[in-house]
Amino acid sequence: IQCTTNGSIEIKYKIHRNINIVLNRLLAKHDIQKELKQARLKGNFSDHRNYHKMKDNLGVTSTYGNLKRKNISDLYNYKKCYKNRYSKKKGLAKLDCYYEKKIFDEIDEIYELSRKMKNDKKAFKKKIYNKIGYRYIFFSLIPVLGIIFYIVFRENGPFNKYCLNDCPDKHGDTTHGIDVGTAHKNQGFTMVDFDSTVWKTIELLHGLIFNIFAAIFIFWMVYTLIKIIKYERLKYGKGKMSAKAYCRFCKDIF
Repeated sequence: IQCTTNGSIEIKYKIHRNINIVLNRLLAKHDIQKELKQARLKGNFSDHRNYHKMKDNLGVTSTYGNLKRKNISDLYNYKKCYKNRYSKKKGLAKLDCYYEKKIFDEIDEIYELSRKMKNDKKAFKKKIYNKIGYRYIFFSLIPVLGIIFYIVFRENGPFNKYCLNDCPDKHGDTTHGIDVGTAHKNQGFTMVDFDSTVWKTIELLHGLIFNIFAAIFIFWMVYTLIKIIKYERLKYGKGKMSAKAYCRFCKDIF
């Protein structure tokens, strides 16, 4: 009986051991499959997220590219249609179209010089001054010449000892019976070869020329600024803007 019992116990032990081995293998296999499934899900989620991220990046790049192409096409198409637009204009509109093209061409040259000489600011400034700057500086000095006239011929100016040949003033000479010419010489005044009528004509012409050049200069500066803003609007693809947006855009440019 003892032998039989021991044999039964041994058989039961072997059976339980085999069952445990099988169960452990099944559990291990299940855990491996679970881990693999989780890894696949994680990988799929990561791939899905990367896909959407890549798609978003491509969308942004595509949008930027389209916007860049649109901006280029706005300015390019506008300049390309110049001849057709110029042929249809008349009078002042034709002149405006002509000078607009000249300003746009100069802006293009400035951008091109800036691109070529981005590492040499000194040479870039020199090129700009030689090409454009001195011309505008000279043009801006013309109204200043008119101011010089008033400075030179003011009461305390360098010519304050000169008088017109019909000047009736004796300049404080109280000598009895002295004539005007002698009084001027005694007081150190020189009488010029023209009278007050000629001088008034000179003053009138000077004032007229000065005001005309000052008005032209102011108009040209405002006109140039407007065209620069128009160029930048076309460059960046800006359409119609409100007054506030327009002012903000101008501030960003300058």
